[in-house]
This record gives sequence, structure tokens and C-alpha cells, in this order.
Amino acid sequence: TFLGGLAQTGWQLAATRMGVALGEAGSLPAAHAYVSRNFDTDKRAAPLAVLTLYVPFGMTIALLLGSFLGEKLGWRGAFMTMGAVGLILTPLTFLLVRNAPIALAGPADKTARVPILPHLKKPGLIAVLAASALIGVTGYSTSFFAPSFLMRSHGLTPTEVGVQYGLTSGLIGIIGLLAAGAVADRLSAKDPRWLLGVVVALIFALLPFSIAAFLVKGGWAAVFCISMSYLIQNAYMAPVIAAMHRLVPRQTRATASAILLFVSATVGGFGPYITGKISDAYQAELGAQSLSHALLIVLPVGHLAAGLIYLFAALRLRKDIVPEAPTTP
Repeated sequence: TFLGGLAQTGWQLAATRMGVALGEAGSLPAAHAYVSRNFDTDKRAAPLAVLTLYVPFGMTIALLLGSFLGEKLGWRGAFMTMGAVGLILTPLTFLLVRNAPIALAGPADKTARVPILPHLKKPGLIAVLAASALIGVTGYSTSFFAPSFLMRSHGLTPTEVGVQYGLTSGLIGIIGLLAAGAVADRLSAKDPRWLLGVVVALIFALLPFSIAAFLVKGGWAAVFCISMSYLIQNAYMAPVIAAMHRLVPRQTRATASAILLFVSATVGGFGPYITGKISDAYQAELGAQSLSHALLIVLPVGHLAAGLIYLFAALRLRKDIVPEAPTTP
């Protein structure tokens, strides 16, 4: 991130962004596995939700502080400032996590190698990957184009987008994420299918906001509806990861998380491209409103399809679960 502020060409900037992606790709699967081995099977969604708070916190900071730094220091200053913060926090994180106590479900067998490939053939797990890929499509599309939509269709300035959308989406995301994790843990203690059932209920409950966001007239109403729709992207991850970790042996949890994130990011990366192509196709007819129509197609369709596929995975979950040894304090 820091080096991005020093880039002199587009390729150099792209290389620094790839470096950021490599760091995230390496850290998140390990963090998911670290959380899972410290908590019982029916108590993982809530701590995973706490870990996933980086999404709404990061988005809020990016929109609030990023828009301010961008206007005051330029995009180079914004990159270098945020990169410096990361350089300070990284050694602190290393020291804290390194010394954290570990309550593992039985002693780890360091000699055993457990293949994950047979578990990737489970219909429920394939469905989880497919649905998460669709959530990636809608999430990347929202992240890329929601600020532009608010500026084009509702006349908000970049600072107004940062304050209004950043605070609203951040607050809703934090509350919704923690609530989804807590509810998933409580319900899955009785029936593990609720890990994905909570995600299904969340998607269908928020689907009207995915539609209303691009039909309402007022700027504040649009901000609120987009924030409610984006809650799906904030809240789905913790219960889904908790479910994934029940579908594979504990020695392969980090790999399972890595596969989920890879599929979500790879397929999700086509979201902005698809949205942009649809917007361009409507440009001559609708002008500045073409983007809202593109998002009105991509988000509801993606959310609806993901919800139905997650529902199938939830119904299959109990058949595909890998039994775990009883935990020890």
C-alpha cells in the first residue's frame, strides 16, 4: 500500500495492488483456521464475525479517511499514509497472536497429511463455493460502483459519499455482522444447518433493499438501502466459514478457507466488468442513470441466485459434516 503511493506507471501501481492481495490471501485463511481451533464447533460463527469486522471497519475508514486524505494530500498521500499505519500495526499483530493461548480439540498429528480433494466433491460444499462466488460478484460490483452511483444519480460529492455512505454502511455492517454470528451460533447448537440457514434468511430479508436502492429518489434513502443490501457481503462470511470448517477435516481448514476466498475473489472479480458492460450498453439511452440500471440487474439477480444455492447447501449440510473429536479446555 505504501509503495503504491510511489508508483510512476500503471503497471507499477498494479504490482503494488497485487502485493496487497497476496498479503490478504495469505493471512485470512490462516486467521480463519486459528479461530476455529480455539473454539468449539457450535461457537465459531461469533468469533469469526469479530474477525470479519475488518470489512465494515475497513470500508468505513476507507470512505471517511480515504476521501479526506485524497482531497487534502492527493491519492499518493492517501496510499502512503494508510500504508504507514499498516507497517506500524504488523509487528504488533505478530507479537500478540504469537503469544495467544491455544485451546485445541485434541493434540495435532503433525505427521498426518489429510487430502482435501475428496471433500471438495461434496455437493453441499460445491454449492457453498458457487453461492459465495455469486456473493463475490455482487460485493465487488457494489464496492466499485456504489460511490459512483451515489454521485451520478443523487449528486453527492466524494466527501458526502464518504461521510454518509461510510458511516451508514459501517454501522449497519458492524451490528449486522455481530448479530448474524451470534444468531448462527445459537441456532446451530441445535441444528448445524442453521449456519447456512441464517445466511439464506439474511439474503431473502435484505433482497428488497437490493432493488429499492436503485429506485428510491432521495440520496439518504439510497444510501440506507445500499448499506442494507451491502450487509449481505458483511455478514455472510462468518457463518459460511464456520459451515465450511465443518465440512472438511480440521487439518485442512486453512486450505478450505483459501479455496473459498479464491473462488469468491476470482469469480467476483467479473462483477464490476459485467456491471460496467451493462452500464455501457444503456449509456446511449439512459445517460448518467445507466449505472443504476446495471446495478439493479446485477445485485438482485446475484443475491437471489446465491440465496437459493445456499438453501440447497443448508439442506445437505448434515450429510456432509466431518465428525470432530470432543474438545478439551
